[in-house]
Amino acid sequence: MTKPAVEIRSATAADAAGVHALIVSAHDKYIIRLGRKSTPMITDFAQAIRDNIVHVLEVDGLMVGVLHMITKEAHLEVENVAVRSGWQGRGLGVRLLRRAEVMAERMCYDEVRLHTNEVMTENLRLYKSIGYQEVERRDYKGTDVVYLRKRLPTRLAA
Repeated sequence: MTKPAVEIRSATAADAAGVHALIVSAHDKYIIRLGRKSTPMITDFAQAIRDNIVHVLEVDGLMVGVLHMITKEAHLEVENVAVRSGWQGRGLGVRLLRRAEVMAERMCYDEVRLHTNEVMTENLRLYKSIGYQEVERRDYKGTDVVYLRKRLPTRLAA
């Protein structure tokens, strides 16, 4: 049995519909908890791909993960990381977050920030388990959005 081919690549305009479908698949379970669609479910991914950094993770050519990032003045912001329903729990989300951390280091940022809704308890556990620390909570439409960050190792000047 051959090992599946896993690739993370930059999303293209042709990926926008697939990215949106993947986000809907990954976030569908949160509609009942939130009482509404999550923000990523209503994001215009054609625009996000044009304006931000969006990567897709494919396994044997099938898109199963998305990483949406925004460069800020002092950090790299993970706007969304999602793994298709049925593919979750295999370490693919962690793999995408590690990609964000490597990219942040290459861009000379010393931290990655992200946020999630408090009802997305699986996300909170995952982020905290790989070193993200909670820095703030703010109300958004009746539930708290939890803001987290991960400080990256600092490099010594040569």
